Amino acid sequence: MTEQGYHLAWAIYLGGALVAYACGWWVSRSWPAWLSYPLRAITLALILTPWTVTDEGTAKGPAWVVTVFDTFVLANGDPLRAGAPLIAACILAFIVSLLACVWYYSRRRRQT
Repeated sequence: MTEQGYHLAWAIYLGGALVAYACGWWVSRSWPAWLSYPLRAITLALILTPWTVTDEGTAKGPAWVVTVFDTFVLANGDPLRAGAPLIAACILAFIVSLLACVWYYSRRRRQT
């Protein structure tokens, strides 16, 4: 794949991810913060975490796609090659969302 094609593929992926995330945000706008914040954060981490496509290469792809490919397509694939950083990103996103929920509810409690 040429460099121009690589950047075009990423631009299309990020554009689609932005539309999908905006739709998810709109659907969850009336949900309580304790539910919507973690789901939004984990979704963002899943969509935007990149990882190298091959062990030797420098090209990156969405980590969830690399994990699925390594798990189901490669005969000797290691799903944790891209799965471990993806899990770490999701855990970090969950912790940040919990802190955001605590901040939201504490600020809301002070205003009432």
